[in-house]
Amino acid sequence: MTSLKTLFQEFVHPPTSARPWVRWWWFANSITLEEIRRELALMAQAGWGGVELAIVYPQPKAPPGPDFASAAWFALVDCAIEAAVKLGLGFDLTFGSGWPFGGPYVQGDARAGTLRTHTFQVTGPLAGAHLDLLSTFK
Repeated sequence: MTSLKTLFQEFVHPPTSARPWVRWWWFANSITLEEIRRELALMAQAGWGGVELAIVYPQPKAPPGPDFASAAWFALVDCAIEAAVKLGLGFDLTFGSGWPFGGPYVQGDARAGTLRTHTFQVTGPLAGAHLDLLSTFK
């Protein structure tokens, strides 16, 4: 049986597997190796169990950095993973916020699209059959 003293110590200093994680936002092209290491060290010191890296599309007025999703940019992601592991932090990557990318400066076909859904009522010998709709997009 666990003593109250041990239970209290485990509450005050939980194992990494029991610690909450934090979402870590990168403004995609405004990152440096030094800042990555500094922020991860602060998160480890604060007691977080890990980070979920979330990417926000490049900001037009952000300080210069590697092009978003370039080889140099992915090298910084690799360095972040290595630094997190060395600090005992878990690491996960959410590639994008899930929000449409862009703004008024994005023109034409580069703009975010719109998802439309359609419902069809079918009758006849194929009614209720499973149709592979994805094959129509190949």
